Amino acid sequence: MRLAVRILILAAAVLAGTGLFSDRVIVLVPALSPFLAAGGAAARRAAGPLLFLALPLLAAAAWRGRWFCRNACPMGLLSELAGRAGRRDRARFRHWPRLGPWLLVLALGGAAAGYPLLLGLDPLSVFQGGLSAFRRPWLWVNLLPAAGLAAVLLLSVWRPNAWCLRLCPLGALQDLVRRGTRSLYGDSGSR
Repeated sequence: MRLAVRILILAAAVLAGTGLFSDRVIVLVPALSPFLAAGGAAARRAAGPLLFLALPLLAAAAWRGRWFCRNACPMGLLSELAGRAGRRDRARFRHWPRLGPWLLVLALGGAAAGYPLLLGLDPLSVFQGGLSAFRRPWLWVNLLPAAGLAAVLLLSVWRPNAWCLRLCPLGALQDLVRRGTRSLYGDSGSR
């Protein structure tokens, strides 16, 4: 059942991301990311109206940690499916450093300094960039953002879950929010 829901969410994200119905809905998938919302607000020095779309995901992270990653992230599902096609050797993977928190700090710090270059590492942004190859008019320039999606999928084939567990800055942000909630309210997080 969970996989069916994730596939439906992936299909909805693909339809929204390709702009099949309207070009206005293309921004909705990346706008759900609190990582992009925080980085965009830091870069602009102001909160935009799309920031409110990211608040439910932030609340879910405070309550359930990486709930979005496990249940609704289209990039996470694609990465997981690519990982199933790849290697089964996970022993060396455990020794990889967790770079997600560092990427989170560098991206938000860079955005606050006026250089939002690393915000493109957000998984919803990477997913959206991958869909740009299918938008019309078909131009070679649209293939450049799709390279990020291809890189994540190839990494996932080579080392399953490496993107989600070790590199993803949105996952690191969700972990940070959950840790902050636990430190404020104790381990249950129910107060």
